[in-house]
Amino acid sequence: ENLSTDFIMGMDASQVPSLEASGVTYKDAQGRTQDVFYILSQYRINYIRVRLWNDPYDSEGHGYGGGNCDLDNLINIGKRATKYGMKLLVDFHYSDFWADPGKQKAPKAWEDYSLNEKKEAVYNYTKDTLNRLKTENIEVGMVQVGNETNTGLCGETSWDNICALMAEGSKAVREVFPDAYVAVHFTEPQNASFMKNIASILDSHNLDYDVFGTSYYPYWHGTISNLTSLLTWIGNTYSKKTMVMETSYLWNEENYDFHSNTGPDSSFVKPHEYSIQGQYDQVYDVINAISSIDSGLGVCYWEGTWIGVGYTSYEENLAKWETYGSGWASTYSGEYDTDGGLYHGGCPVENQAFFDKNGKVLSSIEVFNQPRVTISKVEILDNGSFENSWELSPWTIVGEVDTKRVVDGEKHLGERSLNIYDAETATITIKQTISNPESGEYTFSGYLMGDAPSGVIKLRIYEDSELLSETSVTLNGYGNWVYSEITATLPSEVTSLDVVIYIELNTNGSWLYLDDLSLIHIVY
Repeated sequence: ENLSTDFIMGMDASQVPSLEASGVTYKDAQGRTQDVFYILSQYRINYIRVRLWNDPYDSEGHGYGGGNCDLDNLINIGKRATKYGMKLLVDFHYSDFWADPGKQKAPKAWEDYSLNEKKEAVYNYTKDTLNRLKTENIEVGMVQVGNETNTGLCGETSWDNICALMAEGSKAVREVFPDAYVAVHFTEPQNASFMKNIASILDSHNLDYDVFGTSYYPYWHGTISNLTSLLTWIGNTYSKKTMVMETSYLWNEENYDFHSNTGPDSSFVKPHEYSIQGQYDQVYDVINAISSIDSGLGVCYWEGTWIGVGYTSYEENLAKWETYGSGWASTYSGEYDTDGGLYHGGCPVENQAFFDKNGKVLSSIEVFNQPRVTISKVEILDNGSFENSWELSPWTIVGEVDTKRVVDGEKHLGERSLNIYDAETATITIKQTISNPESGEYTFSGYLMGDAPSGVIKLRIYEDSELLSETSVTLNGYGNWVYSEITATLPSEVTSLDVVIYIELNTNGSWLYLDDLSLIHIVY
């Protein structure tokens, strides 16, 4: 409530182009495919943060992964952010791959440089990059001169040298984008004395910067009250803006893409449950904390658009990670980063994104758009899992098939499912009608298993007999339950809502099972 109009609601989306090249699409709340940056812009997100690596490729041109975040990637995202009215936050790592407290390696081209040569290289590289963005008419609102630089920058580890390099980056920013914020970025805010010492060192070196930024992941970085106290002290003591540059929170504990996820261990005491509501509430608490202090400039969520690239097999995903850089690291990164070569793989945070595994935006993203709300999901269907009885009611089936019955044993969850089989060809619809539904957003979903090689299977939502939304379902054989969902928004004064599974069996001996059908009304 009462946020200033210039409060920064940021989203790191560095990985997006590599994900799109791997086949990922993004969908709005109604299930319509949209440019993800358009979707983000609809929720008051006003800054898009993008990391930049100097040369994330091996000698044969293979990408290191992590989005292969080179200048072309930055320009791609910057143009799209600008198109939808959002500013770019450029995160210079001054490295060829991930830079964090454990890794601050100089780019390959600079590794033998003296300090003076690195200073010149940082200045020229920063200025040339920003001039290119300016030429492309990309709106730059903030520039970070380093990423989580607790222990070093560009291979330098003494604070005299680190500050000297930061000063060159800052000088370049002032010359090209004089109205942009210059930011520094650290982490470990739970260690307040360490962070205060860093701020003191920067001050003693008369470093020219505007924003003191920190990462804040609740799993590792202490309480929000400690964070607030620390940033208040730094802002008041040194007259700097303060900001959370990275934060995130789990909305579930699932792993979809055959690569392990990062997150808290079992000892972590959750401030909120791992759910859509919990994700909303945690991010709300961080925004509320930063906006409550005089120096608080904004909050940026880390990689809220990073989801998996596929759910069929590790081998299929690995090919995409290697080809397009859509995982956190490719095998090719091993020449530069030992950890990347050893532990390469996919997305470690798909369960912390603001999009589900199919690319549909989650309602928790409303946290950027409006004051605190309670998001509830109300189940509308009756007997959606076919557990109530051996009867199909209140489902109705129109059309004739050899088998249409509730069976025991073959199920996704529970004990029962609906079995459909026909020895020849057939067309049927399975329908449930909701009378006088409330207006708002609805999601119809279900799990299907079967074999119908040339058949047609669709989930559909009707409003007063008018088709609102549908999606096709491809079956994947015995033992492989396929999840599918569609979303529709109902206006007011609707007399009925029909959810329908439409089935054409065009091959002799086609069969399928349906289970855990659900119609959710999302209520704010």
